[in-house]
Amino acid sequence: NLSILSPASDVEMQLMMEWALNEKKACMIRYPKKSCPKEMTAFSYPIVSGRGVFATYFDKTEIVLVCLGSIYQEVKEASDRLKEKEIETDIYNLRFVKPFDEDYFIQAMQKYSHIFIFEDGAKIGGVGEYIEALILKVDSFEKRKRDVYVLAFPDSFLSQGTREEVLEGAGLSSSSIADFVLWNICYG
Repeated sequence: NLSILSPASDVEMQLMMEWALNEKKACMIRYPKKSCPKEMTAFSYPIVSGRGVFATYFDKTEIVLVCLGSIYQEVKEASDRLKEKEIETDIYNLRFVKPFDEDYFIQAMQKYSHIFIFEDGAKIGGVGEYIEALILKVDSFEKRKRDVYVLAFPDSFLSQGTREEVLEGAGLSSSSIADFVLWNICYG
């Protein structure tokens, strides 16, 4: 009965605080470890339990970058780098760790053949691993095969450093994310 939210911006943080205050159950908000990125219209959309929002959406792309909260800025910068190489990607901001509206998410991911999930949390037991298993289960049922990739922190101690240094060491900097997506699209 615990809701866990992860904002990507200042406006989204305010909306989540208001939403949490109106809930009749326990809520936890993962406070970002850095300054918030430039506001996007999508971050001001109303909070709906278990659902995220598309920060960017192109009709024809088959590639989506799914992120959770404060890793959004790195994912957005990676998407911009990919666009320079003429690779368009949609960005879906999860907003929620729990609850998670599986039916809504499955529907939102229908058009994608490449799904990349990024989180600044542990890979083992994280939301990315959960989503990967969900998509594989749906694909098995639908007799479909999509490429699903999860990039998150490894199950090991990380060196001390600034947030940027830690993300770089874990392969979660914007340049590392762009390289990861590019490599998996081309060779994966």
